Amino acid sequence: MFEQDSHAPFFSVVIPAYNAQDTLEETFASVANQTFIDYEIVIVDDGSADQTGQIADNFAREYQGAHGAHVTHQKNGGSAAAINSGISQARGSYICICSSDDQLLPNCLNDQAEVIKAHPDFVLFCTSGYHFGHDEKWQTKMFKNKAWKNSKEITLPLLLDERFFGSGVSFSREAALQIGGYSPSCYAEDFDFYLRLLLQGGRMWFSNRLCVRQRVSTFQKSANSQKIHESVLSIFDAALQSKDLSDENKAILQEGLARYSKEYPATLRMLEQKAALDKRLALIKNRTLRNIVKGIIQMLKPLVRPFRRKLAHRPESD
Repeated sequence: MFEQDSHAPFFSVVIPAYNAQDTLEETFASVANQTFIDYEIVIVDDGSADQTGQIADNFAREYQGAHGAHVTHQKNGGSAAAINSGISQARGSYICICSSDDQLLPNCLNDQAEVIKAHPDFVLFCTSGYHFGHDEKWQTKMFKNKAWKNSKEITLPLLLDERFFGSGVSFSREAALQIGGYSPSCYAEDFDFYLRLLLQGGRMWFSNRLCVRQRVSTFQKSANSQKIHESVLSIFDAALQSKDLSDENKAILQEGLARYSKEYPATLRMLEQKAALDKRLALIKNRTLRNIVKGIIQMLKPLVRPFRRKLAHRPESD
């Protein structure tokens, strides 16, 4: 356990929330239940039309943490704008982002602080954890592939290879401010933020510690594959147009873009197949059986990606 800072907190946990009344209380409970104590909570109600704002205000009044909980209500501007608002109000040296439908495990901030202190040359950190169903009927561990068995640095080529969106993300507040925070106009704002930090010389560390529970839902932005694809292409283009881009990084970006462009058609075919499978799953009237099948599909996902890449790089027949 780390000692509490009597002035500014070590962490500011930023929770961007939009129409999150169904999940917000569970998220708040997970953040309030940390074994680490040197943190504040910054909640940004991004123009919600439901009871999100009221739930946030009630929580802030009742929360008894050392550095308190603070709520901002603003017009809807999207998740990136909400995160930027949280960063601007935060007092912590490090920002921990917790989506309003996700949950931090009790050890999350303590483990994150240990990793941060062990890697002083890094500014961006992400962890492992669990994916779980929107209806809580299934849970599976993230990063089952052997490549993610051990903690390691996320280099620029690796970031581009994985389009790593991460989970349990924490970063230096100072480093985030130096690059202007998140891009409000960008749909895949997480990937864009990570990429810009690395291109500016920042370093990213992946920890294999289990720190978060990340909800999987068809309502999430990541479920819109076409928009994600268009946004990723725009991110590559913007990065390649950067005036201060080194020749080495330009070559890495060009190679990453070429690899992504080859893989996407295979990815799209898989998504189309998934949509067809979902329709068939909907025909299973027994809810328990349907959820079991869904859970099996989720567990098989990490095994599919290598085959997708082989398909993407397969030479075309004459």
